[in-house]
Amino acid sequence: MYMSNSRNDMNETLIQLIFEAIVQLSSTPERLIQEHAVLVTLLHTHIGSEIGAQFLESTAKKLDSFLKSGDNYGDGKECDNLILFMAHLYSFKIVHSSLIYDLLKVFTETFKAKDIDLILVILRSVGFSLRKDDPLQLKHIISNIQAKAVDATQANDQSRVQFMLDILVAIRNNNVRKIPNYDTSHSEHLKKLLRSLIRKGKSVVELKVSLADLNNADSRGRWWVVGSAWKSPDVPTQTLKGDIGSRTPMIENVSAQILDIAYKQRMNTDTRKNIFCILMTAEDYIDAFEKLMHLGLPTQQERNIVFVIIDCCVQEKTFNRFYALLLSKFCNYDRKFKVTVQYTVWDRIKDLHAGSASQLTNLSRLLSFLFLSKALSISVLKVVNFSELDKFVVSFLRQIMLEILLHDVELDCLDVFTDRKSVV
Repeated sequence: MYMSNSRNDMNETLIQLIFEAIVQLSSTPERLIQEHAVLVTLLHTHIGSEIGAQFLESTAKKLDSFLKSGDNYGDGKECDNLILFMAHLYSFKIVHSSLIYDLLKVFTETFKAKDIDLILVILRSVGFSLRKDDPLQLKHIISNIQAKAVDATQANDQSRVQFMLDILVAIRNNNVRKIPNYDTSHSEHLKKLLRSLIRKGKSVVELKVSLADLNNADSRGRWWVVGSAWKSPDVPTQTLKGDIGSRTPMIENVSAQILDIAYKQRMNTDTRKNIFCILMTAEDYIDAFEKLMHLGLPTQQERNIVFVIIDCCVQEKTFNRFYALLLSKFCNYDRKFKVTVQYTVWDRIKDLHAGSASQLTNLSRLLSFLFLSKALSISVLKVVNFSELDKFVVSFLRQIMLEILLHDVELDCLDVFTDRKSVV
């Protein structure tokens, strides 16, 4: 469905359907909320991290509307269900623990009866995970809550406050038995199921975004979404205006020699020069990947990353695995890069006769690496007209097949041509 429809339309439809399913006036079963969180995690991992980002932003906006609606934060258990959904998005590693701690700080600050209920929802669902991920932050939260609890004077809140303090002590002491009806068996089962469903080479991209960032996304931008504009609180709005190129500053501290090489390699735009300079100065492929992602290029210009990587790889005198590892990293990071690689490779295959022998060899070894690492499917070769093969195409295909068939690991070789699960 994501292939045949707009991602934004798909995301908005799914968000609406999931909210209708879980944000109810009565308490939604926790299992149902967990299973919806698993669905979002799978889409976030396989389709693109912008899906999880859009879900988080929509959830934060809905929560903000509840918090502004009165002391009860909406009707019935709507806010409780929404908070539980956010907690399980954290449980499945879509979002960093800092967002959950931001929520706890908000509820601790006001500390009304409803705030106590929401704090309990978070602590009972992901309290031990918070303790594991950031115990120092949890210590500060416990201190703040205990200070607030001393000031709570309403008699009808005393039992609820005491129950919350008991839960806090149990989490601090890592004592699971002290929490009534605490059962993580279904959650652990879903995590194992999730690991089995995530394809090889894929991983959940954790979004380290704060509650303030999500609430101010419309005014300051979405820095956590690749290619989105962003405005620092200290920078006037006018700096976000202008053409795309104005948001792509030149990399500093680059030697004149590298810039001269970039010119000779026909890196004729600032974006391509930036990408080329990063590739030439990176310590390793991980360093290059992080620096390229921090460029924050718009979607239309992200294609230049793939173009420059493949062009540099082909132009080398001998094959350099650095480019193959980097390209594989991008393919596994987001499907849109894989599609861009496919189209770029197709263009290269059509012009095989225009390159030298070393360029043909470098391209064939690059593709072999991507096939063996499962970053790219061998079906990318479907553009080759096998009924009319010239000597360049024959040489190109021969080198790819030899590289794959002579690979050391037999199972990796089998995976190129078939699904291993179907033959085992």
